[in-house]
Order: sequence, then structure tokens, then C-alpha cells
Amino acid sequence: MSHRKNSRFNIQFHALRSRLAGKRRFISFHVLVPGAWTVRQGHNLCEQIELKIIQALPGTSIIYSSRTKRRPCILG
Repeated sequence: MSHRKNSRFNIQFHALRSRLAGKRRFISFHVLVPGAWTVRQGHNLCEQIELKIIQALPGTSIIYSSRTKRRPCILG
């Protein structure tokens, strides 16, 4: 599994996938956040990322997963 890490906050991204189906675009990604973060903090980060993607690529469908090393996956 390949990870991309943001060292400032110890956040890792992996399983980034995108595809086009006709005129529709789909993007999915997984985010690993610091163990001290709450589920809400991880979800808020993913929502911020989702908004940036939608601003850059309007009409994109986005699926994400946010988790810490201590908590299970939360799908968005």
C-alpha cells in the first residue's frame, strides 16, 4: 500500500482512485489521521478536501474513508 504523508499534521493519504464513466467523474480516497484526533476531526478534514475537489472539478462524486490507528473506518 502506497501512502502519501503530510508531515506537518502526521496525516497519510492512500488508495486514491479516480475514474470517468461517460460525463461523470468519481474520486475515492482513504485518510489516516493522528491517533489523538476524534472521529469528528477526521471527518471535518475529509469534508474540507471534498469541497476543494468539488470546487476544482464540479459534479464529481466523492467517497472517502477516514480513520485513526485506534478507530475503525468511517465512510463518507
